[in-house]
Amino acid sequence: MKAERLAKIEEYYHAALDVSVKERPAFLREVCGSDIEIRREVESLLSFADVNSSLIDKPPIDVAAEIFSPEKQPEIVGTRIAHYEILSRIGSGGMGEVYLAADTQLERQVAIKFIKPDFSRDPHQVRRFLREAKTASSLNHPNIITVYEIGNTKNTPFIATEYIEGKTLRQSMKEGSLTFDESINIAVQVATALNAAHSAGIYHRDIKPENIMLRDDHLVKVLDFGLAKLAGVRKLSTEKTSDQKAPVLAEQPATNTEPSVTNPQLTAPGLVMGTAAYMSPEQARVDSVDARTDIWSLGVVVYEMVSGKKPFQGETSSEMIGAILEEKPVALDDETPDELRRILAKALEKDADDRFQSAEELLQELMRFRNETGFKTSAARVRSAMLSDVTSQNRSRISSPGRPGIDTDGFSELHVSNSSSAEFVLSEIKKNKTLWVGVLSVVLASFIVFGYFYFADTGRSFESIAVLPLVNESGDANLDYISDGVSDLLIDSLSQLPQLKVISRGSTFKYKGRGIDLDEIGDALKVQAILTGRVNRNGDDLMVSIELINVTDKTRIWGESYDRRLTDIHIVQRELAQTVSQKLRLKLSTKQQQRISKHLTNNPKAHQLYLNGLYHRRKNSIEEMKQSLEYFNRALELDPDFALAYAEKALVFSALIENGVVDPQTEKGKDRAVAEKALSIDPNLAEAHLALARIKTNEYDWAGADSSFRRAIELNPNLARAHSLYAGYFLRFERFDEALVEIGLAKKLDPLRATLLSIEGEILCWSGRYEEAIRVLQNSISMQPKNAFTHAMLGMTYTGQKRYSKAIDAWQETVKINGGASPTVLIYLGQNYALAGDREKALEILDQLNNTKEYVSPTELAILYTAFGDKEGTLRQLEKAYEIRDVQLQFLKAEPALDGFRNEPRFQEILRKIGLG
Repeated sequence: MKAERLAKIEEYYHAALDVSVKERPAFLREVCGSDIEIRREVESLLSFADVNSSLIDKPPIDVAAEIFSPEKQPEIVGTRIAHYEILSRIGSGGMGEVYLAADTQLERQVAIKFIKPDFSRDPHQVRRFLREAKTASSLNHPNIITVYEIGNTKNTPFIATEYIEGKTLRQSMKEGSLTFDESINIAVQVATALNAAHSAGIYHRDIKPENIMLRDDHLVKVLDFGLAKLAGVRKLSTEKTSDQKAPVLAEQPATNTEPSVTNPQLTAPGLVMGTAAYMSPEQARVDSVDARTDIWSLGVVVYEMVSGKKPFQGETSSEMIGAILEEKPVALDDETPDELRRILAKALEKDADDRFQSAEELLQELMRFRNETGFKTSAARVRSAMLSDVTSQNRSRISSPGRPGIDTDGFSELHVSNSSSAEFVLSEIKKNKTLWVGVLSVVLASFIVFGYFYFADTGRSFESIAVLPLVNESGDANLDYISDGVSDLLIDSLSQLPQLKVISRGSTFKYKGRGIDLDEIGDALKVQAILTGRVNRNGDDLMVSIELINVTDKTRIWGESYDRRLTDIHIVQRELAQTVSQKLRLKLSTKQQQRISKHLTNNPKAHQLYLNGLYHRRKNSIEEMKQSLEYFNRALELDPDFALAYAEKALVFSALIENGVVDPQTEKGKDRAVAEKALSIDPNLAEAHLALARIKTNEYDWAGADSSFRRAIELNPNLARAHSLYAGYFLRFERFDEALVEIGLAKKLDPLRATLLSIEGEILCWSGRYEEAIRVLQNSISMQPKNAFTHAMLGMTYTGQKRYSKAIDAWQETVKINGGASPTVLIYLGQNYALAGDREKALEILDQLNNTKEYVSPTELAILYTAFGDKEGTLRQLEKAYEIRDVQLQFLKAEPALDGFRNEPRFQEILRKIGLG
């Protein structure tokens, strides 16, 4: 076709878009005159104008140039994209290039589709490309392709999906390999997929043999949601009227939307073939369409499968559309069963109101027909191993790689070796089985198909989960606070559900920067589900990809990608917490639903500063904790009602006081004021109650502390640090058994956190169980060799055994790890030197302590005087500790080094004054 005629088509096409649908025929008659060929080409383009995105949003002459002279995709086989190793090229077609790749994190093969360079510079095409993935990823069904991730590399979007081993329905039809029974079984599975999509407010609008994959095990997969409509894009009413009308879009036909051509096959004189053959009359007329357009298209596909010919014929797309609008379907063969004729006739009614009104209705009819015809051959295939999962939610199996696939039309044909755990096809009935076995198989098949829809939600819920640290794929270490922060907030949100065990951050972050071994993680963390994901950044845009995996059978429960502004990260966190709880099939009360979707702050910048504060607080060093306070303070300046920021600030502040970094006299009451401010904003904030419990402990308010600990745990039973701090509370009273119970609960929630073993070792040491303490502490050191607290507790244990030289070595290791000796460490070193007989070194340390500008706890200094045998000096320091309300005095009752003073009246008086007598 000459360029001038293409230009004229372009001119008339764009002009017609500005004319209402009803007025277009008259307009085209006027502008095209007697040139019927141009008019047909314009009508062909307009027939796709209702599609929401396009391959043609530029002059047709440019489109032709793109199709015939595509820019080549750079060779990427053998390279690594994110955590995918590109193994081989599968094929090309439409908008994309598809490659076989290895997912190095989850050890599975995937198919990756990259948008072609021709289209990557066009924002309309990129939006369509991403919409295809997002639409498919929002559906979780074994008959719909599973999207694992939507990513971006070097400004080129890509989609990672399951890798399907098999062939398209088009290929099978060309080969003539389909039996009648197989055709009906395929129809049932496609109807099942459409029912799931329509129930989610999505209709496909491009059902055709090229978009239907047949796996070798007879499982059917519906692909290519590039043309799908979402209820969120256009208002979709899913309420049915009394006559069971299908969901329809509550809007008028678009008059200036982007046209689309799918898999163009340029033939003269028509521009598009293929898709047009499966269009419904309402699509052809550019009217509003609803779920019933998919019913029509499936009817055409089934018609073609069972007869070998399309129901409507035409040499060009315009002729094909004319036949769809005006003509009756081509006659079926005489041997076609009457019941199937009736089903197809109803599916292909030109008036949508006369068609099946829902995919579920069509599915029931196809099921009934299949069952009544004897339910033969391929209609009855499923492995017995799948029967236990027929009522569970569908999940795409993460399994060993299969062989590479065959020819593909872009993304329409992916090849996968992974199985889906909710299979809808039953195992073949052998001909020599008795009739009752056949009848039972029919009943079982019906239950499996319908059970998915009606009974999936009754499956047993998951009881435990580990949220692994999200991978920062941006290459910018400064974004770690975002990737870590999202993980933290998810853990915090899900932890508030008492029916779900959520592993704490201390254990899950052990896997940061490591590959994911599901068996290893499952064994170590004792969980049923794992949440993993990735974070990337492009300017101010943040891309978060999430995947929820069943550890037991290594199946994918759910996955989703979120493309948001960086300032909207707090919204993503809420969405994730809500969705994950649903996918775990948890039954939540109204209060629990409100709790996990709680809005932390309305100020995005304050939220980012809060995440920065968490990031530094998690590092657990004194300097990092001080830095975290700065971030929390800045967040609170921007949002004075940010309750969780107040709570975290109070927890950090009280920890600094306990560690002698902050003088309790000069900063007295400030931590309590911060915690109480948090509670005044949110009375049900577990972290605020925990902060208050810690503060009350430091103030010797034992009953108040106990009440606050219990309330914090009641609000968030998965808060591991609440259990570990509560264990410390019991330790102060020498209630060692209760302390061990609480630390045991903390270890279950945070099994890989070495510090919890160290606390357990401390409890065993103070209770005199020295050998057990040493074993536990050495286990802790094997997990985290450079944990100063663990070596300190080991030193204390050796002192209890009177092995002073080993105790000194342990305390010196603490000095080495910390890069210096704090007053507390100096005191315990001096104690052991004195007890070992090296009084001179002990006195040097005492002199150093008397001249330091750092805060020295009188309670701890009393321990050094005890080692010198200075009874009066010991009691004088303890009385001073009470006068200044030294926080370390709270350990007076349990401190092993002071056992020799328990019968001293002055000692007992101090215990009485602080409520421990």
